Formats: sequence, structure tokens, C-alpha cells
Amino acid sequence: SEEVVRQTLAEAQTFQAPSGGMAYFQAEDRWVSPYLSAFTLQSFNWLRQLGYEPPAHVESRLQDYLLNLLRRDSAPEEYSREMTATVRALALAALAERKRVTTEDVRRYRSHLPAMNLFGRSFYLRALVATGAPLPEQRDVLAGILSHAGETAGGMVFQETLDPDYRSLLSSSVRD
Repeated sequence: SEEVVRQTLAEAQTFQAPSGGMAYFQAEDRWVSPYLSAFTLQSFNWLRQLGYEPPAHVESRLQDYLLNLLRRDSAPEEYSREMTATVRALALAALAERKRVTTEDVRRYRSHLPAMNLFGRSFYLRALVATGAPLPEQRDVLAGILSHAGETAGGMVFQETLDPDYRSLLSSSVRD
């Protein structure tokens, strides 16, 4: 219902740590999740498309947190190289939709593309599209995604093998 969405947006600040990142339970920097932070900003983008307005002060601080995350070469201990690449792709896409990164910013992460899972690659492609990257670059990433597809009588199925640690990113075989 609309009231649930509005209430959720109003409560977003209670999950925002001083650094601007988002935490699941306690809004403290030690509990910030880069994945939750990137997905929250992406969710704000989707909600805005549906006519809801995320709290500006929360969104601004969240964008700054994600920009800092992209600038630093750090990630939580439990994140593998692949998980870090995937979270950064999600952050790039969410920031690109708000015009906070450029095509050049997105291109800097191109070398991490092989490490991304399909979820990450799809958001990397979204970042390229949102920043207006040339079509050949977009098609190249799309071809890599489609290389994991197989046709069935009912449609297409994408398959990949993920490290079990991806569970900390709320990963599932259905979504990924």
C-alpha cells in the first residue's frame, strides 16, 4: 500500500549511519552494509519513478557514502573480490541514474567486469546506459550477459555458479 511505502521512506533515516551508509539494524558505521546502501539508493530511484519522493537528506548522504566507497579500494572482510565488484556495479548504476557519475567513472570499473556475477553485470550495463556510453560498449556487456543464457520451451534461463559467500548479499539462484 502507499502508506507502507511512505512510512518506509520516512523511517529510512533511522537506518542511516553517520557515514551515510545504510545498516540493517543499528545505524552505526561498524554495521554499514555496502550492498544494502547501494540497493537502497537503487530502490529510491525506482520509487521516484513510481511517484514517491525519498528523503533528500538521506539520499544525499547515501550518494556521498557510495561515491566514497567507489573511490576507496576497501570492502568488508567477508566480501570476496567478486562480491565487491558486484556491489560497486550496483552503486554505479544507482548513482548514474541520479547523474552523480559519468561514463568515464563507469569505464574505470570495466576491468572488474569478469569478476561480477550476472546481477552485477546487469547493473554495470544499466550504468553504461544511464551515462550514455556508446552502443558498442553496451552491446559488449550485453553479449557477456547473454552468454550465460539458455533457451527453454518457456523462455530463457540464465545460469552461473556462485560462491556460497554471496548469501551475505541476499543472493538467490532465482534473482541471480
